[in-house]
Amino acid sequence: MKRLKLPRKLERQLSTTNAIENLMGSVRDLARRVKRWRGGSMVQRWTVTAVADAAQRFRRITGAREGMTTLVRALAQHENATAPVAPKTKAA
Repeated sequence: MKRLKLPRKLERQLSTTNAIENLMGSVRDLARRVKRWRGGSMVQRWTVTAVADAAQRFRRITGAREGMTTLVRALAQHENATAPVAPKTKAA
């Protein structure tokens, strides 16, 4: 986060795991109510339901308005710098 040189508020918000822990707690709470899992599609449906329920309680990210363009630009630069280079092929 420090290398991206984001505004202080946005950096602070993105440096914590609070949002992830909140989401995982919501999924865990909803999954606790299920008595018997019947296949992978049921697990997927309940997980999506829990995420959608948790999304209604999400708050805005502090500092996003000022720093989002900086974040997107920095991530694009990082992606371009670390993109794998295709091996050269020999001409026939």
